[in-house]
This record gives sequence, structure tokens and C-alpha cells, in this order.
Amino acid sequence: MNSDRILRLLALGGLLVLLPGTALAQGQPPSGAEGARFQEARDRFLQGIALAEANNCSGAIAEFNASMAILPRASTLFNIARCQETLNRYDLALQAYERYLEFADADATERATVVATMRQMRTLLGTIHVVTNVPAEVWLDDRVVGSAPGDVLVPGGRHVLELRARGRLPEQREVEVMARGAISIEVELRASQSVTNVNVESPPLPAALTLTMLGASVAAVGVGVGFGVNALMLSDEENARDSRLPRDGAAIDESALFADIFFISGGVLAAATLAFGFLTDWGGDAASSGAVTVRPLVGPTLVGLRLEGQL
Repeated sequence: MNSDRILRLLALGGLLVLLPGTALAQGQPPSGAEGARFQEARDRFLQGIALAEANNCSGAIAEFNASMAILPRASTLFNIARCQETLNRYDLALQAYERYLEFADADATERATVVATMRQMRTLLGTIHVVTNVPAEVWLDDRVVGSAPGDVLVPGGRHVLELRARGRLPEQREVEVMARGAISIEVELRASQSVTNVNVESPPLPAALTLTMLGASVAAVGVGVGFGVNALMLSDEENARDSRLPRDGAAIDESALFADIFFISGGVLAAATLAFGFLTDWGGDAASSGAVTVRPLVGPTLVGLRLEGQL
């Protein structure tokens, strides 16, 4: 931003911030809630002026927009236009100047200057005629400049033009347009390949496997019952002996331990069998897959399971 433009911006901005409004013209600032709103808008405006003076027009525009949202003023719009002009965003500067003319008094002394500035600024813009297959937003260098299909005004020069539409893949074009010139581009926005309602199915388990798990869980519980009964019998025998003889509880504890192990194993197998049941293809012919029989093996020196048949 050059120094003379900053001075023009600040001089007019400092003047206009004090002029609009009957209360201010009479030297009586508003009070209460209205006064708080005015103070906030004024603080934002002055912050924008300070940022512009520090060569930060982007930050200044943000402050001016915040002030405008609180309390719309012609002075705020004028300074927004000045900052956009400094950033070479002549299309946005024109929009701000047009809004300024709507807000400013009919006899405002700056109206003639603004109209002349707008006339000169239009000579710095080019026109891009955009043809699309669907309605879309037109983005120029990461900002929205219009909609398509239709014409958009852009500053002369080389730009990256991007079209965006809901449900479509964005498309970019590098364009170069001269001031007061016009070009045409045609862009086809393709539908995005969105994936919806995807069902992932695992192959069903054979019924024989689930039945095997069921048999194993029943057998484990049966073996546990056997060890539990054996522990009770050993305990009864030990209690029936002469109390003066030394007690031998090792066999009882061992049998009870094995009972607990097989009971827990049976519970785990039962839970797995329940889960397998939901994944099993029960519509197949279980008999054709073979029959499997699970038999417990319990003896003085052997404990286990025996499978008979095949899957």
C-alpha cells in the first residue's frame, strides 16, 4: 500500500467515523445498550484504521466487517472498498463502493468521487463467461467471485479459477484475462464417486464347526462335573477316616482344581459357540459335512477329550 493512499484512507475514514448519525452530529453519543454497540463498532473501526496504517489491509477488512455487522455505516463501507482496492481486488472494491452509495446520504460530498473511482475501476476488470453443466460456485484465488453458469468480473491478469458444486468433483482452470477483455471457458463437473450402504459380509461358517464347539463345551462341563464329584467323594472318604490319622487333602485340591479349569473352559467354549451360531450357515446339509462326536476321557491317570468322526 503506498503512503498517499493510506493518508487518503485514514483522512476520510477519520472524518466519516465522526459524522454519521444524528446523535453524533449533535455531540450526544448514545447511552445504555445502544451506546455499548456504538462503542464496540467504533473500536473495531479504529482498529481497522490502525491495521491499514500498518500495511495489513486483510486484517483491516476483517475489523471493518466486524464493525459493519454491529452497526452499518457508510464510512465503514468506504474504507472496506479502499482496502480491497489496495489489495487489487477491484471486483470486491466495486461491490463495497456500490453498497456505500446505498448507505451514504444523497448529498454526501464524496459521492461524486466514489462514482468516478468506480468508473475508472471497471476499466481494470475483465469478464469470464463460464459455461457449466450444473450450477456451481466460482472461486478465484481462494475466494468466491460469483456463480456459474454466467459472467464473473475479475481483475485483469493470470488467475486460478475453480468451480465447486455439491455432489461434484471440483475443477480448476488457469485463466488469463485482460482488463476490459472477455474470455469464455466451459467446464464439466463430474459426479463424485461417493460410497454408501456398503455391507461387508464374512463367509458363513459350516454348521459342523459350530456343532463341534457346542459338543466341546458340553464335554468340558461334563468333565468338570466329573472332577467335582470326584473331589466330593474324596472329601467324604477323608472325613470318614479316623480323625486321629493325618489328613491328605492334596488329591481333593487337585480334583477341585481340575473341576474349576474344565468349568471355566466350558464357559469360554459356550460363549464362542454362541458367537459362532450367528455366523453359521444353518441352511446347508450338516450331515453332508460329516458328523463329529466329542467324548470325554476320564480315568485314574488320563483326563481329556476324544473326537470321533470327521468334519
